[in-house]
Amino acid sequence: MSHAAGLAGIAIDVDSVATHLAGYGVHDCADTSSSYQIAIPRALALLEGLGAKATFFLVAAEASREPDAVRRIVAAGHEVGCHSMTHTLPFDVSTPEAAHRELLEARDLLGSLAGEPVEGFRAPSWGVARGLLEGLRAAGYRYDASAFPSWMLALVRLAVARRGAPDAPAPKTHLADLLLARAAPHALRDPRGDLAEVPVSTVPLLRVPCYHTLGLLLPPWAFRALLAGVRLRRGSLSYTLHAADFLDTDADGLDPRIRRHPGMDLPLARKLPVVKDALAALGRGRSLVPLRTIAREVLAR
Repeated sequence: MSHAAGLAGIAIDVDSVATHLAGYGVHDCADTSSSYQIAIPRALALLEGLGAKATFFLVAAEASREPDAVRRIVAAGHEVGCHSMTHTLPFDVSTPEAAHRELLEARDLLGSLAGEPVEGFRAPSWGVARGLLEGLRAAGYRYDASAFPSWMLALVRLAVARRGAPDAPAPKTHLADLLLARAAPHALRDPRGDLAEVPVSTVPLLRVPCYHTLGLLLPPWAFRALLAGVRLRRGSLSYTLHAADFLDTDADGLDPRIRRHPGMDLPLARKLPVVKDALAALGRGRSLVPLRTIAREVLAR
C-alpha cells in the first residue's frame, strides 16, 4: 500500500444533463441517462488505460434507474459515493426529514445498488449545509468530500445562485473561513463518530483550486501551471471531474441547451485529452485512487 504522500484521489461527480440544466433554471429536460449510458463507460475505459481508480459520486434517484452502470463501476474496482438523493439547490439538510432522505435513504439505496457500503458523501455544488456533518455521522458515512477551501468558492456559489434564480441571494460565504480552512485531508474527531474530510486540493498559499472545470476554461499553459502548482502540496491530493467531461453535445445528441455549461460547447476530441493529461500529471509520483483510500488512511492515523 502506498503512503499518503503518494496518493491522488480522483472523483467523478455524475450529474445528469437534466440535473445540470436544472441548475440553470431549465426544468423541462428529461435526459438522466446520457451520463450513465455514455459518459460512465467512457470514463471507465479511460481510467483503465491509465491504471487509475476513482470515486463516482452518484445522485441516488438517478442511479436507481441505471443499476447496470452502478454495477459496472464496482466491478471495475472503483468506488460509489453519494451525491445526495435529488441534487436540489440550494442543498439543505437542516430538517430531520431532509437529512433522512438526502443522506440516509440515499446511502442505503446506493449501497443496495453497489452491493457494498457507501462510505463517502459530496454535497451538490459544494453546499456544506447547516447540519451536514451531524447528518453524515448519523447516517454512517466515513468521510465527507464537500469542502472547497478556496476563495473561489464565493464566486462558485454566486454563479450557482444567480444562474438558477437570478433574484435569489447567494449563500453567505465568509472569506476568512475559506482562507483558514484546512486544505489537506484530515480527521474530524467527535465522540458521536469520527469523519474524514477530503477537500478539493488547492495550490499552496494561493488557494486556487485544482478542479477539472478550470481545465476547460483556462488556456492550456495556465492549466498546466495550475497542475504543477498543486503537485507541490505535500500529502494526498483530491481532484474532481464531472460525467459531463466525457460527453459531446452534438455527437451524443444531447439537449442543445447544455452548451451553456462549461466545456459542453467543445467536441469530445478536445475534452478527453485534457482529462488524460491532467490525470497523467497528477499520477507522476502518486497513485491514482478512490477518495475512500485517502479517508481510510486519515482515520487510521
